[in-house]
Amino acid sequence: MQILKRMTQKLQYLDYYIFIPYLILSGIGVVMVYSASSYKVQMAGGDPTTYLKKQLLFAILGLMVVFFIYAIKVNFFKSSKFIITFGAVSILSLVYVVASGKTVNGAAGWINLGIFNVQPAEISKIFLVLFMAQQVAFRENKELSYDSRYKRRFIYAVAVALPLFLILIEPDVGGFIINASAVLIIILASGYSIGITTLISVGGMGGLMLLLSKLKSVSPDSGGPLAYMAGRFVGFSDPFKYQQSSGQQLVNSYYALSNGGIFGAGLGNSIQKRGYLPEPYTDFILAITGEELGLLMVLFILILIFGMIGRIVFIGSKSKETFHTLCCYGIATFMTVQTVFNVGGISGILPITGVTFPFLSYGGSSMLILSFCVGLVLSISALRKKDLVNSK
Repeated sequence: MQILKRMTQKLQYLDYYIFIPYLILSGIGVVMVYSASSYKVQMAGGDPTTYLKKQLLFAILGLMVVFFIYAIKVNFFKSSKFIITFGAVSILSLVYVVASGKTVNGAAGWINLGIFNVQPAEISKIFLVLFMAQQVAFRENKELSYDSRYKRRFIYAVAVALPLFLILIEPDVGGFIINASAVLIIILASGYSIGITTLISVGGMGGLMLLLSKLKSVSPDSGGPLAYMAGRFVGFSDPFKYQQSSGQQLVNSYYALSNGGIFGAGLGNSIQKRGYLPEPYTDFILAITGEELGLLMVLFILILIFGMIGRIVFIGSKSKETFHTLCCYGIATFMTVQTVFNVGGISGILPITGVTFPFLSYGGSSMLILSFCVGLVLSISALRKKDLVNSK
């Protein structure tokens, strides 16, 4: 009851510049997941509304998560007890998927919970952002001895490096870059020394380059996660040359975007979702959206998502507390990188990495994690608005 009362009191400070785009994007996502998935499911003899029902459920649960997180005091997420518990869940789930997780699209990055698959790399986004922000805020507020300072830095480095390493060896290059980018931006924004920033950056890039160098010696036809990833890089290099194999997804994504033109072929009229694009309602949902609703709708979606991101950065820049500022910067970073990787993948600007589009693509873990982040940012924004009102 206290949470409900607190949420009601905070509604007057709700930031509609974030909340309204969130609702619109989630609504478009539900419609497009249904449109992109119904034909494939129906041809397999299933209920064409299967993914519609699931995505609608995820959207409703996501909205509940937004208001639940919004009602909780921000300092709760700053507490060591919460972050340690969340971190333990994140790391243990990553260890599990590396050892015996469900393989989807060449990477063992999923845990099957029956109703939906959980992607631990998504959970790590929240842990890394909260942990990094908390540690920086703690450093600013405490005077530590020489030994305590370096002991804390060692623990800090291990807690950050371990989940990133586990994500990299799944292998999930897209998830690694998204999480590592959020870490790097928080480090840069926090004012850490150039030496530490360089060391972490070189370590992360070194691990990524080592993985990419291994891909060069792996045949796309040899089987396994590395072979699947190598095929995507080969397909990216010359998609039409390999359009019968590793370039098939990208070529059909081109066709989808070309078929849609400016105004689209009409909702439900996509050709490429009919067996040509294997992931029409996840990785390539924006390509199907472009085919059915046109370039103007794609631009509208991009304006909404980048408008949200810009607002999150603005809220962070105006916040008086370091923890709040860095949380906003971290969330804005991984949303930006995820969006850029998805759009770059379907348009051939970047290799396809299996990164979904925020709020649009089918998926429970992604929607709930993003909703958690939206709720947290709305709560930070409400505190700022309340301070402004009280200061007058």
